[in-house]
Amino acid sequence: MQTRPKPTEVIQAQIASFLPESGINTLTAMEVMKNLGQISAQLVNDAQSHPAYKKRDGTPDHEGHVEGRGSEATYDDFNAFLRQHSGMRYEEIAGRAELLTAYDEFLPTVDTLKEEIVCSNKKGDEHPDLLGSSGVSARAYRIHARDRDMVALLPHDILGSGYEVDTRIASAIRSKGAPHLVQLVAASYEDGVIIAELVPGDPLSHISLKKLTAITQDHVNELFDTLTEASKRLIKVDFTSTGNFIYDQTQGFGVVDLTIAEREVQLPELLVSMSDTIARIYISYQDEVRGESEYSSSITKRQFDCAVIQAKIDMQQKVLNVAIERLTGPERAIVEDYILARINKANEQMSKV
Repeated sequence: MQTRPKPTEVIQAQIASFLPESGINTLTAMEVMKNLGQISAQLVNDAQSHPAYKKRDGTPDHEGHVEGRGSEATYDDFNAFLRQHSGMRYEEIAGRAELLTAYDEFLPTVDTLKEEIVCSNKKGDEHPDLLGSSGVSARAYRIHARDRDMVALLPHDILGSGYEVDTRIASAIRSKGAPHLVQLVAASYEDGVIIAELVPGDPLSHISLKKLTAITQDHVNELFDTLTEASKRLIKVDFTSTGNFIYDQTQGFGVVDLTIAEREVQLPELLVSMSDTIARIYISYQDEVRGESEYSSSITKRQFDCAVIQAKIDMQQKVLNVAIERLTGPERAIVEDYILARINKANEQMSKV
């Protein structure tokens, strides 16, 4: 009986799922992901077409062993991996294949967006649908598909990195269905593009003073619950960028730019990270006055700066309230001292404005 060739997306999903468990070092894995489009097109049960399944001298390796952790893996290792996880029934493979297969639907929209960026000669910095940067490797653009607004993450260098894409896909598989965590709907290793649901609201990196002061205790509590769930699913949240936290006055906080974590983060560490993120919030007086008519002539820069500091103090207090409610014993004392130190520092800063 003749075997039906596997779809390219399935082969890509299988290889990408195999790499983290293969013992191949990061640089080799990145090289494989860089050439995944070519590899998957050629690899139809052919070990010789995959560079990671060859010996160091370039000859095919069918002996079924790894020549030392961090070097090459064999084709037999790959087949054993598929047998162990029952092929497409393995969530890591099925999740990747679903996102890769869905990409064709968005390809015309992505191609149009790329063409607009190229024609502008501005690398997309001033495109009207630019939402901002997503990490250090991509920019986020608003697109319209499936009768609603969505987000396309395009790599800075247009060609993209399959390895970077897969870190997002891996986290998306873990975050699927989790409220307030960004949900991916399509991806392409070759193009380096991710399509995601649009998280409503304003990133904390561009939030207005009025909206910052409107953040409720319930929404801070809910954010903590969201981060706790992400940690349980071994999803890593980048707290160093305030742009990764999107606030909507109705729906609360959403979290974007997720990757995979090696370990679960403990509750005290999450609260400290939340406190650190609040401390990084910056609101420009000039931008605020220009954008909010209510501030046009009614508030001085000193008054505005003091109001921003007070809003951040209030946010710190809300995080402190979570610590008081959720923690006990020495852990609670440590987090309380940390956040109170932040609040005291902010009060000192206000007295010097």
